[in-house]
Parts: sequence; structure tokens; C-alpha cells
Amino acid sequence: MAFLARKGVMDKLQRFARRVGLGFRPDEELPVDGIQWIESQLDQPREFRGIASLSDPNQIEQWPTQYAFDIRQRYELGFAYRRQKKKHRNNSSLNAAEIRQKLRLWARENLPTRHDETRFFHRAIYADDQVRQRLLHFWANHFFVSLGHTDRGMLVADYMERALEAQLDGSFRDLLWNATTSPAMTNYLDNIRSSGEKSDNVKWARQKKRQAGLNDNLARELLELHTVTPAYGYTEDEIRSVAKILAGWGMDVSGEGRDVKRMTRPDFAHPHLQHMAERGKIKVFDMALGSQFGTNEKALPKLIDYLARHPLTIKHLSTKLCQHFISDTPSAVDVEVVQDAWVETDGDLTAIHRAVLTRTWERIDETAKFQWPLTWFLQAVRSTGSSVIQGWEDVRSESSERYETRTRRITREIGQGFWLSDLQPNGFSQSSQDWMSPAHIERRLKLASMIANHGSPKMRPLQFVSSLGISSPVAEAVGSATPKAGWVILLCSPEILEV
Repeated sequence: MAFLARKGVMDKLQRFARRVGLGFRPDEELPVDGIQWIESQLDQPREFRGIASLSDPNQIEQWPTQYAFDIRQRYELGFAYRRQKKKHRNNSSLNAAEIRQKLRLWARENLPTRHDETRFFHRAIYADDQVRQRLLHFWANHFFVSLGHTDRGMLVADYMERALEAQLDGSFRDLLWNATTSPAMTNYLDNIRSSGEKSDNVKWARQKKRQAGLNDNLARELLELHTVTPAYGYTEDEIRSVAKILAGWGMDVSGEGRDVKRMTRPDFAHPHLQHMAERGKIKVFDMALGSQFGTNEKALPKLIDYLARHPLTIKHLSTKLCQHFISDTPSAVDVEVVQDAWVETDGDLTAIHRAVLTRTWERIDETAKFQWPLTWFLQAVRSTGSSVIQGWEDVRSESSERYETRTRRITREIGQGFWLSDLQPNGFSQSSQDWMSPAHIERRLKLASMIANHGSPKMRPLQFVSSLGISSPVAEAVGSATPKAGWVILLCSPEILEV
């Protein structure tokens, strides 16, 4: 299936909004200038909006605070889930299926994940900061975590909002720090089970004849995926040295030992466990990091500074941003524009984002991007005014005894989402070709049919065609079909799939 850039088949502003954002709602006032719109989006304050119930989808409100959980609440609920699991497993009258059912019911009623996923979709569909959201999706994919286990998956929303989204106006250095030290990342890449070779925990384990030692998963991905890439030429010994620096960082949601005690401390959000940290100096990349005595808590900030400002990191991330927003194969000039902004501002994210988005606007008629399934679906729902995502009240009132909500089922059908389990740390592909298979197109046809049949779009398909300025062949096909069939034809047309 070949999709080519088609100059002039869609209004430039509409195309740009779909390239870097999520499209305009039917009731949304259109901006008059693409560059001014970027600026307003970058300055947009955080705002979570949504609907209480599908029974009244036109009533858009602020997301209620009782369904926005902080990190302490998430840990407390995670520990409570573990207690429930232990209680049921100790009950000899229950078989395995009954235990699973009881745990599903408890999770459905008490764990925040169901609300987290719905909140994510609501913000994309109803909020006014669509470009910031697309930037968040990019960074969440770059610093990817996959925490599908019931009690750990609840860390994903905290990670995206507190570690990533809250830092979009700051520096890349601080974003890298937040992502690397977050409970979600340290859980996902097993750093919570990593102990320095000279740590107190390893000494204790040897005395008790137990296993404890270094895990280099986070160290490896920090170098390979998140910063300098293998182009740096680092060695296995250097990966191990980075792992020593990372040892001690992270909090474990699966246990009730030291982390429970830490929850009462004021530095709870600063996840460094001294008993697991390597002691003494660590040499890596020709730098001596850490202190001669005590823990290496001060070594990681120095390493993060070095990696965040390294030219290979800047080149890697500048290229990746251009691939995401401009083209699978950005030009050397595209990348240089972003690199220059990065260097001139010492990694100021607002300046970096402004550079890549402005360059996208300048190149919008020369380039094209085949949309991610998730991006395409959010755009389809938002721009048609459809109501297919349940409200926050619906989440708890769903009759199904399974943990899975409508939002989760839609995510599985899309084949892309930040709450899916067992995914690799390199995240979702940036390449258009990886999303063009017949299987992926079939999934989009199913979801387009769901939007048409159950979403109650707030306009007719031909109105949508007119508002986007889509080419006449598509208009003719839509006009000759029934309204529901017309929506499927339109939402899965090349002009919508690729912008």
C-alpha cells in the first residue's frame, strides 16, 4: 500500500493540526495562523477535562480530583492489593480461578488504572492543549515503560503526568533525570532489584546465603535508547559502571518492607535506597563519580548532566523529533534546525519543541506522515465530536466483572497504548511502513465502524469533508454512501490516514 504526500488535498491548517496535534473539535474556533497557534499551545496550562457519563456526553467538566491519584496513594493501594492476594492465596477453600476473580473485582473497585486510562483518553478528546499532548506522547514513547501487571500498571499515569508532562516547559536534562529515577522506570527496567557490588544489601545477602547483585537493564537502555546510542562506542564494562551508579535508585511497588517506611518521610518522592547503593568511586566515560566513602547518591546527577548535553544525545533526539513530526526521512537541514535550538538554549524543551513544530509548518506541503493508530483514533473521535469513551462514573458502574474497561478494549483493538503489557523498551515504531499492514488497516476499519455506529458524530461525513478541504474523489465516494458507511470510507481514506 503506497501513501504519498499530496499537496493541496487538505486545508493546510487542518493538516498541520493533525500532524502535530489531534485535530479541531466541531465546536472549536479555528486559529488564523499556524505559528501563532503553536505558541498558544506551548503556553497552554495543564487542564484535565472530560465527561462524567456517556448518558450525557455534551456536558464537559473538569476531571474530579478524587480520580486523580498521587504517588503515595498509588503505593498504598499497591500494597493493599498485595495484601489481598496473600489473604486469598492463604484461603484453602478457594481454587485458582476463584482467587483470580476476587482479585479482579478488588482491582476494579480500588486500583486507579481504570480511571487513569480513561483520563488519558478524555484529555486527548476534550482538553485544549492538544499539541502538548502530542509532545507528551512522543516523550512517553521515547522514555517508554510497560507496566502491565495489575499493581505496577498504576504507576504509568503518575509517570506520564509527574515525571514527563510536568517537565515539558523545562530542560531535557531535568526530563532525563525525572524519567530515569521515576518509580515506573526503575520498576520496569528492574533497577529496584539492582544492588551495588559493595552495597550493604549484597553483604547482607551473602551472610544469609541469598541472591543479590547488579542488574544492568536500566543502564543499558539509558545509553542505547535514551541518550548517546551505540554510536558512542561504550563498552560492556562502562554499562556495568553506569549500573553501579544507578544501583539504589527506585522504589518497589511489590513489597511492603523499606518502601512502606519511606512513605512517611518527606523525601519519599526521591527514590534512593542507600542500602542498595554502590560504595566508593566509580569511573565511567573518563569521569570519576561518587564519593570515597558513603553512597553514590551524588554520582547520578553528574552522569545525567554528561549524557543530557552530549552531542550524540542531541543529534539522536533532534533526528527522532523530526522523524515523528516532519518525515520518516527528515533532511539534514531539518535536523540541524532542531540541533541548533538545542545547543543555543542548553536543552530548553520549549525552544526545542518550537523549532521542530515551526519547521514542520514550513515543510507541511513537502512532507507526509502516516499516523500512529493511537493518534489516528484520538483525532477521529475528537474531530468528529463522537462519544465512544466512557465517563469517569461509567468506569465503576460497568457491569462486567472483568478488570477490562471499554477504554482498555479499544486500546487493545488499536494495537497501541501506554498501558499495554509486555512491550519492549524501544517503544512504538516511528516508521510509517510498520503501521501500513493489512492487519493494521483492518483494525482501523473496525474502529471507524464503531465510531460511525455507536459514537454519534456531531456532523455528517460530507460536512467533515468540507471542513477539512479533502479532495473531490473522497468526497464523491462519501457522498454516494450511507452516512455510516461514509464515515468508515472517510476515516480510513488515505487523506486521513496520512497527513
